[in-house]
Order: sequence, then structure tokens, then C-alpha cells
Amino acid sequence: MADSFGSYASLPSAVTAGAGSKHRTTDSYYDQIVSDGANWRYTIGGAGVKPVDNSNFAWFNQGTASYAQQGGAIVLTNPPGDAGLDLAVRAEPVPTSDFQVTSLMFLNEAGQGDAGGGPLFYESSSGRSISTGLGGGGGNRFNAIRYLSLTNKTGLSVVHDLDVRVAMAGNYLWTRQRFQGGQLSWYFSGDGVDFLPLASEAASGHFTSGGPTHIGFAADGANATYSTLITVVSWKVELLGGVARHYSIARLPRLRSGR
Repeated sequence: MADSFGSYASLPSAVTAGAGSKHRTTDSYYDQIVSDGANWRYTIGGAGVKPVDNSNFAWFNQGTASYAQQGGAIVLTNPPGDAGLDLAVRAEPVPTSDFQVTSLMFLNEAGQGDAGGGPLFYESSSGRSISTGLGGGGGNRFNAIRYLSLTNKTGLSVVHDLDVRVAMAGNYLWTRQRFQGGQLSWYFSGDGVDFLPLASEAASGHFTSGGPTHIGFAADGANATYSTLITVVSWKVELLGGVARHYSIARLPRLRSGR
């Protein structure tokens, strides 16, 4: 089959397309998308990816937040005025054994202040969470990697907040979250291949049940004027020990322009 061109929804079967065939999309893009005869293969910044499976995630503390599929990605929007400081969460149950999650997210839009978003460990019974991601702490947009321990999902009562100021090429961040031996660890990367350590702590020191019940992503609407938008481009959950639970990653969407 010849190379094809069209929307993400018109992506043909990789088997039908045949090995070596390429598909170019009108509503998203990749560094590379090519059929190996059985599956479509994608890359972003040197890391292999696949489209995200949105059916894995459910809402927690939705409020007036919303999500949409956009070219295979999930766009999560927490609008202004949503109780001011609510954390809108979409998450899935954690595996029953030690695991890690590698993700790529874009902070498309956030007002000044403490607005931001990213992946998080979440405890559904208490609303406690620990998150990492990009934030605009102190009015600095997109240049802070934020690490937040929150004691509830509204009001954002912070246990500690570590801002790591970094020089970044854009408003995106690869992160890796690990739950192993009762210990939570976080890492970040600019290419999805090489990761640097960010923080680590015992899960029992924060979560009332001894650990998180869910893993997901959130948008912090800590701004009375502007919405907070994050785009989940990549989501890979692996059981530690080499067995993959699922590998679900989204097609890279075109980013929205500023206001």
C-alpha cells in the first residue's frame, strides 16, 4: 500500500498498509510514523511511543474540568474559577506489584501564580496526592519542574513544594514515577531516554493507606482568570521486573498559541 495522508482517525491498519508504509496526519505529527507490517511505530525525541488509551482513566474531583481526545492525545482543561485551587484528576488503579510510569506531557496554557499540571500518585479515600510536572510558580511560566505533596484535592494544602528551575526548549516534560519496595521516586528527562533523579520518599509517610491507590495526571486550576491546559502525549506503565502492564502513548498534537 502507498503512503497515506489524512486525519488521525483515518489511520489505516498497519498490516494493510504493509511494512515500510508511512502515514502523515493533518491533525497531529510525529518524528516518525511507519508500519513494520504488524504495528505502527512512532518516535518523539528519540523515545518510542504509541497512541494513548483514554478508557484506562476515570475522573476524581472533576468539578467543571473537561478532557478531549486530540489527535490521539488527551487534553485536560481546568477552567478559571473552578473553586480557585481545585486539582482535577484523571487516574487509573495502580498495579498490584511494584511499577513505574514514564510519561510525556505538555503544559499548553497556565495563568501566572501556582497553576500547572502533570502526573501524580493519588489516594482516592483521602484525596492526598504527590505530583510532578510543569508549573508557573511565582509567575514564571513553563520553567519550573514542580514536586507537590498535597493533603487534599481542594485548597491544595501543601506538605512541601520543590521548584526546580531549568532551561527548557519548550513547555513539555518527560517524567518517570516509580513505586518500589514502599518507596516513591521521581525522575525527569528532556528526551525520554536519559532521566535525572528529582525526589524520593517513603509512601507510608504521606498516604494514609500506606501507598497510592491510583496513578494518573492532573491540572491545577490555581488561577482566577485563565484555564490550565495539559496534554498527555505519552503514558507507559511497566511492572518492575520486565513485564509491561500496558504501553499507551498519544500522538503529538499541535500546541495552542498563547492568549
